Amino acid sequence: MLADIDVALIDAPMVVRGAQGQLVAHPLLSEARRSRAQIATLLGKIGLEDPAVATGRGGRTTSTSARRAALARHYGGV
Repeated sequence: MLADIDVALIDAPMVVRGAQGQLVAHPLLSEARRSRAQIATLLGKIGLEDPAVATGRGGRTTSTSARRAALARHYGGV
């Protein structure tokens, strides 16, 4: 679905007319943002990293890495 949105946005204007005639962001822009955020959340939950923003830590945040290190020190390896 995200690939379809990206294809649709290639030639689409970034702003469109709203219900009152005002200029607003194209609705697919916010849908693409929401889809990317959901993908990042799901990848983080299963311990994978988003290839678009790969940090080399396997999807772990700094606080998650620190928590794992503290547990390993306290319990002798986790």
